[in-house]
Formats: sequence, structure tokens, C-alpha cells
Amino acid sequence: MTKFVQKFSPLKQARLRRSEILKYLKIDTSRYLLGLIVLICLLSMITLGQTGVAATKGYAIAELETRQVELQRERSQLQVRYTTAQSLERIRLRAEQLGLRPTDREQMKYITIDTTKLFEPGKP
Repeated sequence: MTKFVQKFSPLKQARLRRSEILKYLKIDTSRYLLGLIVLICLLSMITLGQTGVAATKGYAIAELETRQVELQRERSQLQVRYTTAQSLERIRLRAEQLGLRPTDREQMKYITIDTTKLFEPGKP
């Protein structure tokens, strides 16, 4: 048994290896179709993910707008309560409920303070 061994030059060996690699890497129609299906699946998953994120943000925005309306109503109610509490008639009625009454002239006493003696140097 003799084997037929043919020696190629290095350039021919490189060409032969390149042609073998190209045959190995050659993509037929089924591989193109499989790659296209995988690409379409990836793109659809990305689209679904973005849609989910947008929907979640939409719900959050709707909740925040509802909360804003509630807070605006509460603010207007508090402003009404504040203005009624600040009216002079309301203050007078509350003072009478607490047992307070207006002062008479005889009850008023005035005190005059000499401010020049208050800030003399050397006195504590």
C-alpha cells in the first residue's frame, strides 16, 4: 500500500485552505431564513419591551395627574378655611368663646421707659 502524497507549495496550500474555509462558511438559503427569523424575533421583543415601558409610564403619569387634582382641591379648601379664620368677626367670636372680652379705658395702663438709661456703658 502506497499512499500518494503530493506536495504543494505554500501558496497553493493557502489557497486550498481558503477554499475549504469558504465552503465551510457558505450559507445556504435555510440559514438565511433562520437568521432572518431570529432577527425578526429580536426586533419584536425590543418593540414589546418599549411598549411595556411606555404603558407603565403612561399609568404613572395618569396617577400623578389625579394626585395633582386632589391636592389642588385640598389647597383651595384650605385657603377658604384660612380666609374665614382670619376674619375679624370670627376672631371676636372665638375670643368670646374663650371668655375674653374687650378692655375698658380704666383697665389700660401705659408705661414709659427711658431707653437712654438702658444702654449705658458699664452697666450690666
